[in-house]
Amino acid sequence: MKYIIPFFLLLSSIVNAQHVRIQILDRGQADGILIRTPNHEWVVIDAGTNSRQKKSMINAGVDEIALAVVPHRHFDHQGGMDEIFGQFETAIFLGITEDCPNRTSDDTVRTQSGGTEIVPLEDDPFDIEIDGLTFTVLPLNGRADCPADENLNSIVVRTEYGDFSMLFTGDAEEEALDWLTENHPDLLDVDVLEASHHG
Repeated sequence: MKYIIPFFLLLSSIVNAQHVRIQILDRGQADGILIRTPNHEWVVIDAGTNSRQKKSMINAGVDEIALAVVPHRHFDHQGGMDEIFGQFETAIFLGITEDCPNRTSDDTVRTQSGGTEIVPLEDDPFDIEIDGLTFTVLPLNGRADCPADENLNSIVVRTEYGDFSMLFTGDAEEEALDWLTENHPDLLDVDVLEASHHG
């Protein structure tokens, strides 16, 4: 434990010095990440399974969302997105939105998203700029619209601000991470890695 505490103190000082806050939300399971930009725009990654993450975001002072990211359509990542869309006006949504059979959470998210811009996924890395932060969306290897294993579709996102960088990996499996290591090693060189598949 004595090695972990200095690391988090270092991370806090790096991020605060750059006027960006990265907060891990209380959502009960897996990941819930909230990023505040220098001019108090908000980016949320993952959505929990119920209203718990929405309440954490209200407590954090969120008023509207510049970018919402759901790496893939498993319920513990996407289940609470309808609650978030219902509470906060959201400018951009990055996620897999194909209409697949027997996935009712897809229907709910599509209904609640309203006028939110849906970012299409591409075969090459591409950037989304939010208030000085660059969110680079890495490509997926062999992506399918309705895969048998949603983890194989997990979107990996790198965020960079000044000299600070962090990688969010969702539930990406070893096969996908190996492919990224072979094809895009430069994008994986970051200060902080969020370990995939709940660590």
